[in-house]
This record gives sequence, C-alpha cells and structure tokens, in this order.
Amino acid sequence: NSEACPRYAGIVIDNIEVGESPAWLKQKLTAIGVRPINNIVDITNFVLQEMGQPLHAFDADQIAGSHIIVKTVAKGTKFVTLDEVERTLRDTDLMICNGDGEGMCIGGVFGGIGTGVTNETKRIFLESAHFNAEWIRRTSMGHLLRTDAARTFEKSADPNICVTALKRAAALMVDLANGKIASQIIDIYPEPISPAEVRVRWVQINKLIGVDIPKDSVRKIFDALSIRIVSEDDEAVVVAIPTNKADVTREADVIEEILRIFGFDEVPFKSKMEVGLLPVSGVTKYQMRNIIASFLAARGYSEMQGMSITDDENLETGVFPIEANARILIQNTSNITMNTMRPDLMVSALEAVRYNQNRNQEDFMLFEFGHGFVNAAHAESDASGIQQSTAAGKASDHGITVKETEYLTLTIVGKETPVNWIGHNQPQSDFYTIKKYVDAVAQRVGFTKFRSFESEDPRFEYGQRYAIGGKNFVEFGKISENVRKGFDLRYDVYFAQFNVDALYDMMRKSTMLSADISKYPAVKRDLAFVLNANATYAKLAGIVKQAAGQQLKVLELFDVYKNDEHLGPGLKSYAIQLVFEDAGKTLNDTDIDGIIKRIVSKVEQDLGGKLRR
Repeated sequence: NSEACPRYAGIVIDNIEVGESPAWLKQKLTAIGVRPINNIVDITNFVLQEMGQPLHAFDADQIAGSHIIVKTVAKGTKFVTLDEVERTLRDTDLMICNGDGEGMCIGGVFGGIGTGVTNETKRIFLESAHFNAEWIRRTSMGHLLRTDAARTFEKSADPNICVTALKRAAALMVDLANGKIASQIIDIYPEPISPAEVRVRWVQINKLIGVDIPKDSVRKIFDALSIRIVSEDDEAVVVAIPTNKADVTREADVIEEILRIFGFDEVPFKSKMEVGLLPVSGVTKYQMRNIIASFLAARGYSEMQGMSITDDENLETGVFPIEANARILIQNTSNITMNTMRPDLMVSALEAVRYNQNRNQEDFMLFEFGHGFVNAAHAESDASGIQQSTAAGKASDHGITVKETEYLTLTIVGKETPVNWIGHNQPQSDFYTIKKYVDAVAQRVGFTKFRSFESEDPRFEYGQRYAIGGKNFVEFGKISENVRKGFDLRYDVYFAQFNVDALYDMMRKSTMLSADISKYPAVKRDLAFVLNANATYAKLAGIVKQAAGQQLKVLELFDVYKNDEHLGPGLKSYAIQLVFEDAGKTLNDTDIDGIIKRIVSKVEQDLGGKLRR
C-alpha cells in the first residue's frame, strides 16, 4: 500500500545477543523519561529521539515465509498487540504482515505479541519506514494507542531519513549487541518525495516581521536551515523546503522560520502603543457576564466551571433533558468514559454538588456560565427558548447538526447563610430562596414584566418557568428525588437555568432611569384577599399592579393562610402590603381609598376573590 506507506526499508542482523544496555545508553533514555528495556529496544528508542525516525525490530525467525507484506486486512480481523490486548482491526488500519498475510504489527503504531524481540531472539529484521500521517492518526486515535512512533508519524516524519536512521541503528546493534549484518539494505521507495518549492516575496518578509532584514542575512538564514535557494530576483526568492520540515508549506511559514533564527528579540518595539477604539452602543455580552457575576458574588455565590464533556452513564440518572439519539458523542482518547457533550449545565452542577458533598461541604451557592450541545437533527424543538440555539455547525462526517446554547445556572445547597454567633438556627434553603435570586437576576438585567408558569421539566420535583414573548428565559425549582439518587446526593438541591441570549437581549433593550427621592411621604396599606386554592400569587400581583397604577411603589406578600373552618373548603388567604407614593403631592385618604376600591373590584372580577374582613 504505497499510499499509506510511501517508503519501506529494512535490514537483517544475525547473531545478536539480547541483554542489558550499557550505562550511557540507559542514562540518556532515563533522562528523557524513557524506561530502558533491553539493548535492541533501547537502540530503536534512542535513534527515534536522536534522529526523529521510528524503527521497529522483528524476531526474524518468527516471520513466516521470510517475507514482509505491507497492506490492510479484512475488517473485523483480530490482532493481539504487545500489551496482550486483543484488538479488532478496521479496513483502514495498515498492517505489517508476514508471508502468509498474517498481521505482525500495526504499521507505525504498535507491535504484535508474536514477533517481538525476546531474550531468546538471535536474528532480527530491523524496519525503518515512512507512513502517511493521516493513516497513522486515524489508526492511533481509533485504537487509543498514543505511542511515540505514532505521534512522530502524525507530524510527518522525514521520508528521506529512513535509510540513514536504519544504518545508525544497525551500527549500534553491531557494537552493543554483537550483531552481524546479514543482508543488503532493502529500500522500497517507488515515488521519492521531493522538497516542496515555495515563493517568498522580499517585501512580505519585512512586512510580516516588522523590520527590514538585509537580503544577505536572509540568504545566510536559509543556508543555516538547509533551505536551498532555487531562484531569485528583485521581487522574490523561490526556495526548496527540506523534507524534514513538513509543516513549512506557505510563504508565511517560511517567514516564520526566518524570524525564528533572526530572533524575536531583534524586532524593535514602538515606544508608544496605538490602539484603535470602536464605539459600542450599550453593553456587550462579555460586560453583561461580568455584571451578573459580580452581582452574584456579592451575594455569597461562588463561580464554578464545569467540563463540557460528561460521562454517558449520567443518562441513566434522568439528568439529560433529551433523548439518547440527540446527544453529541465524542471519541475521547484521554478518558473513554467521558464521551458525551453536556446538553445543558444541570449535569455539571450536580457533579459539582457531589464533589463538594463528598468533601463534607453542606452549605454553598454556585453559579456558572457555560454551553450545552445537542444534535439538532433529533432534539425536540423548544419554543420556550431554553433549548434555543445560539450557535450551530455541521459535523458532516457524522451527519449531525450541533446546536450550542449558552446558559447561566444557579445552584443552592443547604443553608443560605452560614451558621454564626448571631443566629445558630439558620433555616435551610428552599424553593423561595432560589426564586429570590432568580427574580433578582431578572430584575438586574431589566426583566420586569414576564409571565410565570409551572415547570413541566421532569427533572424538577416542582418548579416554575418565566416567559416573555412566548419564550422561556429561565426555569428553576427543586431537583427531583430520582435525579438526586442517580448522583448519590444526600441534600436537597435547588437549581435555576437562564438562557444567556435572552438575558442579553433584554439587557440591551433595557434603560436605567434615575429620579429624585420624593419629598412627599409614602402611604402603607395592608389587604387580605380570600381566593380559590388554585389561584397563584403571581396572578394576584399582576392584577393588583395593573389596578393600582404607577403610584404603587412596593407590593409584598407577607402571609398565606389556609383554614377550611375559618375560610371555607378550597379557599386560602393572601395578605399583602402595598406602599403608595406620588412624586408631586401628598396622597390623602381619598386618593388611597380610590385606588383600594379599584384593586378590590379588579380582584373580584378577575379572580373571584373577596376582601377578608
């Protein structure tokens, strides 16, 4: 397979003596973190670090048919690697096979258990090859084999150093293992890779670096880098890039090489810094995040930063708000269990709660800005806006459309106020604690008129959602017992999740008004209404505000009373305090009585409520 393996070279060495490496070789390997194994393996590792060319030694007596075939094998073929793990091969995995077509090594990645060098090995076939970077990367990542050889080939090793490195290693094996060269060097290189030619403009060198470099200095730098000048004129120079510089492919890359040798410290800096300022109307999203973060931190919250990936097993806890096929799965080579992009931030919040709980932290409040990711092709449409996408991109290789949404979350566990000498019996946080902070954040960004609904999210035992213009901008409540058990949480958790785009849209539209403090006194009145048990305070408050008009400055609920004997079955009482104020005059009893009559009439009309005497 000349596409996956453009060059393959090797040599046979007889009469080797496998044993311990000399002290100097072991010291050099140990100094760079490589564990010495035996003289043969240590020599291949040493040459890899010295010359940047991976090598592999086969036990020649174990190569069936005394032939080497470089090819792919059938999909599903089993192969046992040196770590004694049986792996299932794919039809894109390049294999080094014996004369019978049986795999001996995953080319450029990892050796097999049957043909490796042992203490009994007497003859070896030493391989020095050049493999295609894309093929190696695909196989290495697919099998989670992040070997030194794979990392080197992924970065495109020098194809024209194979034989040089092979000779270097063979000479060391003759000296350190008493080997004897038993064959000519076999070098299969059907299409030699030539140095790439790049045209570099003289003016562009000075423009990108920011300083005029004499042409003679540039030529000396090219010579020091073994970059051959093919041709030049007054406008540009054409250079041949050595094959050991696979990442140097463009004019800008060549100029970067020039700067590296010329020296960054030789580029002068201006004595003054010039910065262009662009006028910006209103706040930016970055500023809004800082405003909210400072607002919450001042109220005792700590900022957390969860990972965007999570364990797929969390799906079983019921914490994911989406179906399994709407998840975004990834191949995480660092931790195979962390293989799912979080759909929203609840999973990160509960992981943080569990982490703190396991370290005996019982009382804390957390907030986080972050992103959730779902597969738009399978995610349910959400008119509320909580799942609304803020960014989308095609992952064409997997046939999915990724929806990315930014959220702000609040998480409360335990007591809102730590125990102190003033009050030893601080109450535990409850639904109204999280509601208080949700209302505070909403008010801070300018949400003053919105509708409240009961949350239908099954992850909440009970909760609410606020909507404006037909779209939710926040949903909050108490985490259900099932979800808590899935995360092994002992304490009640109260959680809120805002859509950051909705917050930002409102903050951009809102205006901050200032006014003089009224010089006229405020008037307070207390009212108690008897209502049906299913009537909510939010509905009552909306009706009262509408009826009272702008002279109503404060509306507070201070008592909820239920008693079938006193009120009647299916009824309850809301007691509210109202504060009235007029900036232009002192309100008298006649003014207040008129407002109260409008309020009572409106409540009776819209809610069927009666004033409690």
